Amino acid sequence: MVMEFIHGKSLKQYLQEKNAPLSEEETLKIIIPVLHDLEKLHEAEYIHRDVSPNTIILGGNKKVYLTGYDAICRITDRESERVNVIMQTGYTPFEQYHSHGKMGPWTDIYAVCATMYRMMSGKKPQESVARVLDDQVKPLFKLAKRGECPSVSWSTSHVVEKGMNLKCEKRYQNIGELLEDLY
Repeated sequence: MVMEFIHGKSLKQYLQEKNAPLSEEETLKIIIPVLHDLEKLHEAEYIHRDVSPNTIILGGNKKVYLTGYDAICRITDRESERVNVIMQTGYTPFEQYHSHGKMGPWTDIYAVCATMYRMMSGKKPQESVARVLDDQVKPLFKLAKRGECPSVSWSTSHVVEKGMNLKCEKRYQNIGELLEDLY
């Protein structure tokens, strides 16, 4: 695989350097291009499976890049083939922990919403497998009310919460649905 060299830093590095939650406005400015990239990937019947602060690059030119395409798999082949399990602690949905888990666009939606949660809360999300037994992920608007993170609108908090639902059928089924609620 050959990819363009991008001058910049990963979102993970940026968040570590900033050492504070990002505002809703800054989060959306970074995430919207990622959502559009994922939407194109899903339309081509692929899923990324590795969205996290590690695979989002903030270019020196103020452009946002989604990288990590070595983990993609074709959606239509999912029923017939066994795929490697790819995990990013805190960003991987429950269904992705199993090689025969039912994955689709909702899999990437969990990961991108978990990334948004990290950006606005300043905290890495609890692993999805641990959440099944004892879910400790608090809605962003509640964290903001308690002063634990910057102000977050109820609608954006709801999008993140729904996108991180442990049951894939209760998540957004495609990026278009998520964007509709975000706007």
